[in-house]
Amino acid sequence: MKEYDWKMRTSRKETITLLKQSLVLPDFIVNVLANRGIETYLDAMEYLYPNFLNLHNPFIFRDIHKAIFKIEETIKNKKGILVFGDRDVDGVTATAIIYKLLDKLGAQVTYRIPEGYESYGLSKDAVEWAAMNEISLLITVDCGITALKEVELANKLGLTVIITDHHEPRDTIPEAYAVINPKIAEDPYPFRSLCGAGVALKLAWAALEKKELPEYFDKELVVLDLETTGLNPHYDDIIEIGAVMLKNGIVTARFQKLIKTAKTITPEITKITGIDAGMLTDGVSIETALKELLEFIGDRKIIGHNLIDFDLKFLQHHLKKASLPQIVNPMEDTLKMSKVMLRKAKDHQLLTIANYLGFYPDPAKMHRSIADCEVCAEVYRRLLLTRNTRFVDTISEFLPLAAIGTVADIMPLTGENRNIVKNGLKLFAHAPTGLISLLRETQLPLEKITSKQVGWNIAPLLNSPGRMGTGSLSAELLISNKVNEGETLAKDIVKKDVQRKNLLKTSEEFIKNSFIENNRHADKILILASEKIPKGITGLLANKIAHEYQKPAIIISMENGEYTGSMRVSGEFEVVKMLENMSEYFTQYGGHKYAGGFTLITEKVEEFIAKANEYVSIHENDVLKEEILIDSVMSDFSEINQNNIRYLENTLEPVGHSNEFPNYLFENVKITDTYYMGKENDHALLTLKKNESTIRMVAWNAAKTVLQLLKEYTLFDIIAYPEVNTYNGVSEARLVFTDIRGKK
Repeated sequence: MKEYDWKMRTSRKETITLLKQSLVLPDFIVNVLANRGIETYLDAMEYLYPNFLNLHNPFIFRDIHKAIFKIEETIKNKKGILVFGDRDVDGVTATAIIYKLLDKLGAQVTYRIPEGYESYGLSKDAVEWAAMNEISLLITVDCGITALKEVELANKLGLTVIITDHHEPRDTIPEAYAVINPKIAEDPYPFRSLCGAGVALKLAWAALEKKELPEYFDKELVVLDLETTGLNPHYDDIIEIGAVMLKNGIVTARFQKLIKTAKTITPEITKITGIDAGMLTDGVSIETALKELLEFIGDRKIIGHNLIDFDLKFLQHHLKKASLPQIVNPMEDTLKMSKVMLRKAKDHQLLTIANYLGFYPDPAKMHRSIADCEVCAEVYRRLLLTRNTRFVDTISEFLPLAAIGTVADIMPLTGENRNIVKNGLKLFAHAPTGLISLLRETQLPLEKITSKQVGWNIAPLLNSPGRMGTGSLSAELLISNKVNEGETLAKDIVKKDVQRKNLLKTSEEFIKNSFIENNRHADKILILASEKIPKGITGLLANKIAHEYQKPAIIISMENGEYTGSMRVSGEFEVVKMLENMSEYFTQYGGHKYAGGFTLITEKVEEFIAKANEYVSIHENDVLKEEILIDSVMSDFSEINQNNIRYLENTLEPVGHSNEFPNYLFENVKITDTYYMGKENDHALLTLKKNESTIRMVAWNAAKTVLQLLKEYTLFDIIAYPEVNTYNGVSEARLVFTDIRGKK
């Protein structure tokens, strides 16, 4: 039986009180939010209602400018582009995003996925193939960050390489033309946990913004805001001028001046602006402020909220008084734009429009000039993007692909990933034709796809062709725009999935019977190399073994003289760090914190196995037991009802890694009835009783554990999460087993 560490989630009472005051939500929902690190109203709004426009600006990436200009140049010169992706779900969704982007931009584009016995990642063969087939630009997706030799070869053969990847970089980065990877330490991009498809989405967004917003892209703009003593430019004074310079939505410079005035600063003005008379004693003269402002603005376009009817009138009046030139720059007023574009908004104040566009600045910081400028700058960018239907439609098509890649690669569903997945799930009706065909083939509802359905149904299906050596099948499906072709490809993928399941079952039985049961106590790490294990399922097998036996597991396939392996862990252990430490044994390797893959040097297999055991023995304190996080202790089952569960589902979705459905602890529970299910009675349906309340609980793959404990105990502490189960049209609230401990 697996042993877990049980750990209570904690949150500060002050946080819960603050959230209860600011959110109209039931207490049990507020507690769950607080346990997930939500501390403020603004945090909660972003968690509950993430707008796709809240995704970080792609132009923060260090090399993204170079990348999109090179793409444009290659298309203009009618040169060939190759998109090279990995064979897993993240890889094929990333491939589809970039391929479809380039196709929309008019590129001569093709793609390539490792097939058959080809290794993971960019290969020498792929580079040479590209050179022989008149490819000018090679774009990697979900791979490439460790392809030092391959990129060097590409450079020698006259290819330009753009790397988009999310895997851990090594000390040396390939000398590609551009490298877009959030895990590069020197890159300023703020969110490190994007998947490969997420990074591809960023490149696509930047390229689309360049194409669709030529009047905005790469133009330096100035956003302007004034604070005054009143509303009449002929009587009232300017007391603060703020301006920000920006390019592509990123602030590059700021201008702020407090200005002396002889006018009285009333309590009302101080309340609105936060500026009092004392703050202005060190201010500058209006003449000095205006001269410096004109220099800051130059001939750049000016943006503002109520700019035309308020700020400009004040500026022109005071410029005239100071015998300074009038402002004749081109201008745009976000107030006027919003009145035309956002007719359903309750009003057109700056904060209201920001909220309407999914942006939640802190109201307490508003009405100071710089803060208002920065909010106005973001509002302006969002107005430009949302009024461009081609941009919105294309991003809406790509978001479901990025959502699938994120869930399939088990990325943390926090921050930007939560935004991508939540919005991507809503937009499945806008997904590529081929993906819609797959959903229809498997009878999944387009209207309401959940993260669980992506993880349990869609991702395994799309993974199957790659595991069976035909990864391009999934890429072809996601790229297809033809209904008939999509339907045929979807049927082929379902067949591949059946083959994968059969192969996995056979391989699991072989591993357990031939090795694991006899050796699981012998070593700190479980390693098996065999010619009977197909290369495409080593990761699946290693993951199952690692979690079942709570040890790091390495499964190595021996095919055609090549030793290809996967490593997985249960609990905390740095897989990539171990692989880096043992890099002398590999021809290539890569991965994440909890998962890695490699190709072994044939002559060093035995030495590698010995060294792996030695490494884990030395670092066994790093191999921690898997934790189960508990949201709260429940006194009985009374709150586990369908309404509460539906509320939880709607609030928390998408659920997954780092945003799990809440686990509840029920202490001193009796099991009054058991019903075993499945071909081998692996599952159990239990009736639980506590304080006169009862509920049913399903225990998937845990029947043996429960049966053993029932022989020894009569009371139990049980961790479970709630769900609504519907069978034959009848729904019931029930629990899903997570873990159990007997009590004496």
